[in-house]
Amino acid sequence: MKMKTLKQLLEATGRDLYIDWEIAKTSPKNQKGQIEFFHIGKDISVEELKKEYEKRGLEPAGIDILAKYDLENREEMDKMRYVGTQWGDNSYAAFDRWCDGRRVCVYRSDYGWSRSYRFGGVRLDQKERIIE
Repeated sequence: MKMKTLKQLLEATGRDLYIDWEIAKTSPKNQKGQIEFFHIGKDISVEELKKEYEKRGLEPAGIDILAKYDLENREEMDKMRYVGTQWGDNSYAAFDRWCDGRRVCVYRSDYGWSRSYRFGGVRLDQKERIIE
């Protein structure tokens, strides 16, 4: 079943939704490539996370890619428990599994990230990378 909107896709995950829809609209879209996850293992600032994505040659995964991954790989997402992505002006999506259930949060924050999170990214094509 093909989802027409991001809202339909997120609702299909069955997670509780805590979404600022204006911020969700700014999420990366139409990304090509395989999603990759990485874990830093320490609390990290939003600026440090931006550098971690760059260092790995990854573009932050869009909300749609993470939601599709969740639908197709629920057991894996449950094992990771805390999966996030961050883009633009410190906007983020967090797919969490707490004792009271699963949820997706989409907001903007300068607070930073807990050591528990794994981050989703999409490998940039070498042709698409900007060299300064």
